[in-house]
Amino acid sequence: MNYLKMINAFYNRLETEPLTASAISVWHALMQINNRAGWPPQFAASAPLIYQKAGVTERSFYNARNDLENKGYIEVEQRSGRQMALYSMHAFSDYFAGNVSGNVSDNVSDNVSDNVSDNVSPLFKQNKTRQNKTKQINNSYQFY
Repeated sequence: MNYLKMINAFYNRLETEPLTASAISVWHALMQINNRAGWPPQFAASAPLIYQKAGVTERSFYNARNDLENKGYIEVEQRSGRQMALYSMHAFSDYFAGNVSGNVSDNVSDNVSDNVSDNVSPLFKQNKTRQNKTKQINNSYQFY
């Protein structure tokens, strides 16, 4: 999973399906946890960990999580007892970031890097350092 493409797709999708600030924060916290876990298809995370990372209250977390699940941003699998819920992040980057924006940004960055590398010139030229020639003052006193 490409972290940057997922984030771009997320914000593209927000234009058509807005979320609350709490839901956005929870989604980012879940992305960070999933990234840290190595992008498994499902990962377990405790509610307190998520709402601490997201900076929201417990109640806001559960409302945000339900909103994210209802709008198709994530899947949540509740487990029995005191086990942590399992989360799946929907990889909508292919649909929303898609070929158009992905190819355009790839082509633009390739062209820019090619042109820049062809016309390389330093932005800052190093000045030659000059040594200051100061006169040494003879402060020696002679006593008679």
